[in-house]
Amino acid sequence: MLKKLSKVIVLLFLITISLNMYGIDKLLRKKVSIQVSNQPMLEVLHQIEKQADITFSYSSNLFNKKELITINVKNTPISKVLDQLFEEKPISYKEIGSQIVLYTDKSKKVEKKNVPPQIKPSDTVDSVKIEVEQKTEPQIVEKIVNDTIYRYIKTINTYDTIHYIYYDTVKPSQAQPNINIELGYGIGIYSSKISINNDLYKYQKNVINKAETPALTFYLYSLIHTKFENKKISWGIKLSSYREQSNYQINEPYTIPITKIIRTWQIKLDTVYYKVNIRPGVNGGKDTSWYFVYRRIPIDKEQIVTSNDTLKLDSSVKNKYLYISFPIYFGIEKEISHHFSANFEIGPSIDLLLRKSGQILDPKKMELIDYKELSFLKWNISLNLNIGLIHSLENNNAFIYSIFIERGLQSIFTPGYPISKFNRSIGFKLGYIFR
Repeated sequence: MLKKLSKVIVLLFLITISLNMYGIDKLLRKKVSIQVSNQPMLEVLHQIEKQADITFSYSSNLFNKKELITINVKNTPISKVLDQLFEEKPISYKEIGSQIVLYTDKSKKVEKKNVPPQIKPSDTVDSVKIEVEQKTEPQIVEKIVNDTIYRYIKTINTYDTIHYIYYDTVKPSQAQPNINIELGYGIGIYSSKISINNDLYKYQKNVINKAETPALTFYLYSLIHTKFENKKISWGIKLSSYREQSNYQINEPYTIPITKIIRTWQIKLDTVYYKVNIRPGVNGGKDTSWYFVYRRIPIDKEQIVTSNDTLKLDSSVKNKYLYISFPIYFGIEKEISHHFSANFEIGPSIDLLLRKSGQILDPKKMELIDYKELSFLKWNISLNLNIGLIHSLENNNAFIYSIFIERGLQSIFTPGYPISKFNRSIGFKLGYIFR
């Protein structure tokens, strides 16, 4: 009897121990399946909590919450998963009540994996240069497509390729344009070319163009820049002074065209009318008489004839022009370094002639006449090209050094007077930008 009782007591004792052992670490024995790649540590812990219906408790500074983890386990106890997650970290875990507590364990021996020696950026493997980047905190990288910003988490491992993990999408607010004011001056070399739209005056055109010599142009300007990222639109006002000199030293025969008026007469029907005659009597009737009136009409025709003469000119004349212009430029500004940016601008300019003085050779009379005798076209147009370098200063303002090229219509003389005048100039300008 005693022997049977002792066997029952031992059996109950073993059962009690088994039940107690089963109650210990029952949360850690729960199995989960986790498959993530380059996800934050918090996301991995959240998936374990969700699958196993448990709660982790830990200090906010226990580990880097943004650290990206790659793990692939299937039907594995939570304890094994945590061992793998914290294999190289001084972090331990313990089941307390209905939660698993994560804590710093300084006594834990962290066994780091055998890591190959570091490779310097100058080292090469199979003639391929390897750029080495140390492990860093995850970075948010933004990519703008149309009006949407796509954000990615950038991860870089020492021997892995760069990974971009999609994070979220942001609709950016409308970018505000950056408005700057530029003040400056320019100096350049100026030359002009005469165009006579009549083949009869080719000789006179060559004489005038040969007499023209390159001269100087000066101008002051003010521009307003509206910048959108690296693109910009600029407009403003410019005051220009052109000074040219013409040297006429000619003593040679030439043929001048002369227009003669030749009158001819033409017989032309001028008037037609009729008269009705009535005859009296029994056998009377009526008839019609027609009358035609002709006149001689004079017709004048122009006839170009030539006359030989000798052109004698020995004179030096100075011409001056003053313009006020309204340019508009479309440009690109590209940053080269921290302090320097390249600048490219192109656009038209409307030029208003304010004042003119000087003389020009009259192609009809072959003598010098004063500009005051000619009516210039006041409104003209030109094309401008600016290529420059912007030097940013510590106060956020900047100097701009540019080479400018201008070409355009300077003036057309009175309609009917067969002369057009074009300008060409190239030079340097210096400006100061207030930002």
